[in-house]
Amino acid sequence: MKQAVLNANVKIISLSHDEKEPPEVVADVQHFCSPTGNCTLWFFRRTPRGYRLLLNAIGQGFTVQKTVTNGFNDLVVNMHSSATDQWLKVYRYARGRYWRVACYDADWAPLENGVARQLKEPRITPSPCN
Repeated sequence: MKQAVLNANVKIISLSHDEKEPPEVVADVQHFCSPTGNCTLWFFRRTPRGYRLLLNAIGQGFTVQKTVTNGFNDLVVNMHSSATDQWLKVYRYARGRYWRVACYDADWAPLENGVARQLKEPRITPSPCN
């Protein structure tokens, strides 16, 4: 476990809109990945007592949204389920951490009359959060 954490890809990003606060840290832990390439993503915030975990997610990537909740940008974590399908999970900040608030399916090749149709932009539909 220690070696996996030491080998994580780390990014510094700013999620808080308080310029007095230090930026947040994202660790992409490649050691803990699924066969489709979804890996552990940890989002941390530096505090006077050390780093505090804001979100523990699994995915291939994430986007920082322009929308802001309680002073922090919302996040969308994408998780591949196949070569043409993704799950999108929306997170918002509240009570000291990020909480999942919505989930969507993104499909780049939906079946139409039994034939997969390639799309330039995915078809995004709401889905239950599991």
